[in-house]
Amino acid sequence: MIENQETEFKREYTDDLKKEVVAFLNTNDGTIYIGMNDDGSICGIADIDVTMQKISSSLRNAILPDCTRFFHMEVCGEQGKYYLRLNVVKGTQTPYYLSEKGMRPSGVYIRVGNTTVQASEDMIRELVRGANSEKFEEKKAYRQDLTFQAAQHVFDERKVEFGPQQMRTLGLLDAEGFYTNLALLLSDQCEHSIKCAIFEDTTKKVFKDRKEFGGSLFEQVDRVLEYLNVYNKTASVIGDKLREDAREYPPTAIREALLNAVVHREYSYSGSTFVNLYEDRLEIMSLGGLPDGISLEAVRLGISQPRNRNLANIFYRLNYIEAYGTGIPRIYGYYRNTGKEPTITIVKGAFQICLPNLLHAAADQTKPGNSHEQKILKYLEDHEMITKVEAAELIGTKEPRAYIILRTMAENGLLSVSKQGKKYIYTKK
Repeated sequence: MIENQETEFKREYTDDLKKEVVAFLNTNDGTIYIGMNDDGSICGIADIDVTMQKISSSLRNAILPDCTRFFHMEVCGEQGKYYLRLNVVKGTQTPYYLSEKGMRPSGVYIRVGNTTVQASEDMIRELVRGANSEKFEEKKAYRQDLTFQAAQHVFDERKVEFGPQQMRTLGLLDAEGFYTNLALLLSDQCEHSIKCAIFEDTTKKVFKDRKEFGGSLFEQVDRVLEYLNVYNKTASVIGDKLREDAREYPPTAIREALLNAVVHREYSYSGSTFVNLYEDRLEIMSLGGLPDGISLEAVRLGISQPRNRNLANIFYRLNYIEAYGTGIPRIYGYYRNTGKEPTITIVKGAFQICLPNLLHAAADQTKPGNSHEQKILKYLEDHEMITKVEAAELIGTKEPRAYIILRTMAENGLLSVSKQGKKYIYTKK
């Protein structure tokens, strides 16, 4: 084994290691051996645990964008000497750079032969252009020791073949026979997760329960749906002069919202998908926002531009989703004629859908002055207008939640909305 474009030897850990990692992230997959001489012989590391901690901390804090999904460390040993093998996969958000230097030549590095060098401004521009064409799910996974017990079970249940040929066709294996990031997402070793939290009331003050679900995305979806089903209460209501059982949330709406979050999120980010259940609403938030060129209005009409096309195709083939672009319109359809409507909030890098609790809404309507909406309407009897800041203080919630309530009231014809400078004001119709 010799040093080349994909291999680097280091006798010990130094702060310059982050430059080597940046170079591999920007150029090609590579391996850095710490505890090896230049000729490939092992010199070893005295304190392996401390060195690993230093490396992990340095790479997390010193490199932007977040690169934690693209490196993996292993402890190796021969003849009583231990060394580290640091595997680095080319990132999907090039250029990667040293946070203290910024995205300029002094902070951006690439590999040229077996050497790490600073990137020129022209090369940085090329890296920016190249990142736009990268597809996370198609790239080689940084781990290749994958198993697929959960996925195999799902494929068997649906009576769909899941052998090497099918894995290649579906995009789990690349042209060289290596597992892709798509395979990693569906494997038992998937490191993304869904974090669920159940709250006592309408705020985050008191937890009733919380759980984190990992493993294959198939397993995560099934387990989260089972978990939420326990908390989706049933009550008897009067409808058309008959007593009927009703759920707080349409189960199919929960399923569609969760699948939308799992299938369309941005997996090059290392964060979790969040599911928060409150007394009056269920919020599901995923990373990534909307793809460029797609508006919220287009999504509500059923326009679909899958961020993870191969992942969406697999979930479609296995009947988790019915058809591209139908999820969001179906969710709104489940709330038709209920007097309530889901809301979608989009910010840079995140997408949240909020499902209202139908039974909680009905209870509010039978108790005048007991709902957030009626408090706001009562306030406007004595005041000319209200802002989200004032509404948040009035109803005892945070500003983002107050904004959602005000916007929903405006959409339902209860309020008029206009812009005054940089802020929105709401008045009674």
